[in-house]
Amino acid sequence: MVVWSRSRACAASRLVDLISTIRHAVIAVVDSSAATFCSALNDHVPVWRLPSELLCSVFEHLDLHGRISSSHVCRTWRAVSLAAPAQLWSSIASSRPNVLEVRLARAGTAPLHLRLGADDETIADISALLKLYWHRIHTLYINCSDCGNDAFEETISSLVCQPAPQLKAFTYRHSLDQLPDVAWRNLFSGQHRSLQLLKLDISPSVLRQQREPLLSVRRLLIRLAQCLPSDIGNIFHLFPQVEALALDVFGSPNDDPQSVTYEPPATLRCIRIGCLFLPRGDPTVLLHRLNVDTIQDVVVVYGEELPLWRTTSISEIRFATVHYTYPGNSVNLYLHLSNGSRRAFLGFDWEVQASIFQSLVVLKISEVAWHLDEPIPSTPHLESLTVYSALPRHWHRERAPTVLSDTTGNPVYQTLSCPALKHVTFAARVPSLSDLANMSESHTHLNERTFLAAEAVVSFLSRRLDYASPLLESVLFQGVGVLSINPDGVGRLLLMAKDVRLEQRLAANDSSLDFMFDLLSIENSVDDDDNYDSVYTRIL
Repeated sequence: MVVWSRSRACAASRLVDLISTIRHAVIAVVDSSAATFCSALNDHVPVWRLPSELLCSVFEHLDLHGRISSSHVCRTWRAVSLAAPAQLWSSIASSRPNVLEVRLARAGTAPLHLRLGADDETIADISALLKLYWHRIHTLYINCSDCGNDAFEETISSLVCQPAPQLKAFTYRHSLDQLPDVAWRNLFSGQHRSLQLLKLDISPSVLRQQREPLLSVRRLLIRLAQCLPSDIGNIFHLFPQVEALALDVFGSPNDDPQSVTYEPPATLRCIRIGCLFLPRGDPTVLLHRLNVDTIQDVVVVYGEELPLWRTTSISEIRFATVHYTYPGNSVNLYLHLSNGSRRAFLGFDWEVQASIFQSLVVLKISEVAWHLDEPIPSTPHLESLTVYSALPRHWHRERAPTVLSDTTGNPVYQTLSCPALKHVTFAARVPSLSDLANMSESHTHLNERTFLAAEAVVSFLSRRLDYASPLLESVLFQGVGVLSINPDGVGRLLLMAKDVRLEQRLAANDSSLDFMFDLLSIENSVDDDDNYDSVYTRIL
């Protein structure tokens, strides 16, 4: 009986094992069949039939969270995601070495565009990683403002003194201008044939160190403290092919005893000189020592005076454009000269140069001017006025109809004296890159057309413009629609001018607003794309 019981137990055990084996085999077959079935079914679902290029284009609009999540949805999406490192994974913003290492691996062999922050604890690890991928870096921003120990200078010098034949844009940020002498004298070991954009925090003493010119650089931003006019001459010598130069001076620039006038490179198209932080100095101390005759665009930031210099008389001004930096509404005055060049003055009090406005015949100005406390200078010779709709306020459809009326939440106070006025244009212009960069997330109605109430326009023309003629020659709405609450408003508007017309196309944007956009500043911080834990664990 005992033997029989053992045999029976063994048989039962074998039966259980057999059933378990069969069960797992069936499950495997079912799973395989289900996977095959689902895969075949997915082939007929529209979203899974999208071409890889189109899927990749969709993924490009996602932030890092979204891109990582999309790579875990299914095998097809993961394959598409990982097969496009240049589009999806090559732009990296990080200040953590471990995260940087993982993301550099995910970028594969694609050219790299890096925005990195470092401190005394991480600079060595970040530098070591960068050296491994140095030959693939096309754009590098590195913020070393939190670095300052004894080993920092050696570490950063060993990094930036390597040849960088593929590097196209380099930005170095340090709040104390601590770019080591050896790093500056041997920057990229002279091998930087692709380098076109350079932005540096650098001290004047380091800048004055002898080194070979950087012939490839076309766009340059230099931030200095206590700059001398001779430093401008040195910059011209070091960058003989520069096309756009931005010079930001901390504090007041100093004059030097030499009475030399420095000639800019023949390639220089635009120069911007400004003084940052209080006390604001006068950048025209530097401009007085430059020959600006051949420069197309000269931009002065925070100037105490607005000189037209020896080659620019008021009679040469073809027309003026007044823009406002949003937010803040600081005044930006652009003078368009008869020879096609421009002179711009940013962030100044326009009362100090009222004589310019007194001689203008054509003026293009933002509607914001009538909402500020500062009086608008009189324009006795003005014949043509363009009023730009205030960006981005008009993209709120519910506020647009009454934006020019006196009953809005922000009443209009100013009146422009323009007795010779003949032509008025209400225009919505194409947004500049600065407009788009400064807009908050709520200002996203780019495709909505601007509408002005006919009654508000009539009120504006009759109460906010002081002109002598009882009837204007023309009123043009360019890129702006006219909304009428009642027919009487339209009738009154038609009686304001001999010719009232509407054009659907937006007014062209001034190209000078965007030409220097990438040289506006050296960003002060690096915003990591994601926090450490989620990136490090989910990207694997």
